[in-house]
Amino acid sequence: MSRLTIQMLDGPYAEQHSSFDVDVVTFGRGGDNALVVSTEHASRHHGELRLIDGQWMVIGLSGNGTKVNRRTIGEKPVALRDGDVVGVGRSEMFRVRLADESTPVAAAASADSDAGASAAKNRNRTWMMIGIYWIVIVAVFMALTITFDDEGAKAGEAFTAEQIRAEIQRRSPRVPPDDRLAAIALNEARQYLDQPTSAGSLFFAHQSYKEALAYQGVQQFGAGDDQIAFMDTEQRLIERVTEQYIDANTYLLGGQWDRAKDAFTELAEMYPANTSTSALAKHVSHQIDVAYSKQGKKRRRLR
Repeated sequence: MSRLTIQMLDGPYAEQHSSFDVDVVTFGRGGDNALVVSTEHASRHHGELRLIDGQWMVIGLSGNGTKVNRRTIGEKPVALRDGDVVGVGRSEMFRVRLADESTPVAAAASADSDAGASAAKNRNRTWMMIGIYWIVIVAVFMALTITFDDEGAKAGEAFTAEQIRAEIQRRSPRVPPDDRLAAIALNEARQYLDQPTSAGSLFFAHQSYKEALAYQGVQQFGAGDDQIAFMDTEQRLIERVTEQYIDANTYLLGGQWDRAKDAFTELAEMYPANTSTSALAKHVSHQIDVAYSKQGKKRRRLR
């Protein structure tokens, strides 16, 4: 499998490298993305990098367009090669580096002396042991934190109302101050509230407000309409998500698998956070899998 490394080409993190060991890497201006970009014209949720059948693909999700090596792509997955550049408009966002994890070892074995080859094998053995160690640790952790049903599926430990509130109120990661991007985020928040287009509009409005705070380098907007709207949006989101979660989990615990599946799916649409950065979103996705499993079905996922 090729290891994915991203080299940023624009913004305050230009020339920095980030590596990912997951199958899906979302990118965009929103702080809930696995890869946050600040390129002009980039959308909050601009696109995704997906590992499909051992091949890294890029999917464009923005109406502003996504380009690979200056060629426009759409929502159909496009295969990536080492060195490909992903951008928007005339701007380049990042370069994709794909290194076959077996290549460095093979090269070292052919070029080095017998002693060098032996050292390489020892390093491989060391990394293998570290990998096994972490697999065991993760397995033990899951065994301690997941409640097992009598047969088949595993129902995740329920979230409390306090945990839901704490996650929603968690502020976006710090970013370099940028008044222009803060203004864009504020405008997007207002648009999501004024013209809701999906079940997740309240969530996206809240995320945009938090993004604006991050770019302003503050915890609140101060006295004014924006602070009032932000607090109202946050409270409404907390109440809706908590109420929907309680209903969905009640169906699941009561063995009403079909209603639980529908309720958790509706919750995922209402709270479409990234499962790689949100514990609640990951938990909701797992509960949907449980409901499907209890019906003897397998959940179909978008690839």
